[in-house]
Amino acid sequence: MKFQMGIIKAEIKIPELVQALESFKENRIRALEVLTQEIRTGVGDFVNALLQTEIDLYLGQADNRYGI
Repeated sequence: MKFQMGIIKAEIKIPELVQALESFKENRIRALEVLTQEIRTGVGDFVNALLQTEIDLYLGQADNRYGI
């Protein structure tokens, strides 16, 4: 059995970052809403992948969806 760890990659484009910061500066509540949603989505995806991998390993039916 082979386990691989993925690398988290973040790509930020400076013009888009400047635009987002200006927008968020004008509306801080919206900035917090966006940040909260992004964190929720990321954590949810991570937990789902972790649980699916655990199920696959426990049942002995791991497939190659996660590089296992």
